[in-house]
Amino acid sequence: MLQGQSAERSGIVGVRASRTLVVRERLRISWLVELLPAIVATVSAPANRRPFQVNDNGARDRSPVERYLVRDTYGVGFAPLGAEISRAETERLSLSFSVTAGAARFSEVVPYGKATRANFTAAPALGLEWMLTDRYAISSGYALHHVSNAGLGESNPGLNAHLVYVKLAVARFGARP
Repeated sequence: MLQGQSAERSGIVGVRASRTLVVRERLRISWLVELLPAIVATVSAPANRRPFQVNDNGARDRSPVERYLVRDTYGVGFAPLGAEISRAETERLSLSFSVTAGAARFSEVVPYGKATRANFTAAPALGLEWMLTDRYAISSGYALHHVSNAGLGESNPGLNAHLVYVKLAVARFGARP
């Protein structure tokens, strides 16, 4: 597998559902599920990965092969496998670490070349959550969103998106989000 390439630009809109499994003193462990209805990324191949052709003069000529050029791609995803551990630092502030895993389908090959449009995802994240009320919380943090076809395509270059996120959590029935 080749090293993961970073997206030139990326963005994700998602909805997350969680269920608390264990609460021990200041620690909470939850199961997560994410639906990603809008994934946008601008991707391309590094210059040293672009294919070449031999022109009429016998010289190598970098050909503009569409799958290797800069382009926007759009996708959707679903991550049913996720876990989060959070620790209450104060009555209203918590530190959390989460990881989700699932699949995504894109409009173009991601990230380039002989990779695939269907991919697997993994996204570890670290964040801070601030309880606004007993029902609402807002959090912010960093997530590394990795996309790869796990070797199911002819090549598996992978794509890493470094994301800063903001989310609003709403608890059902007045429970803590």
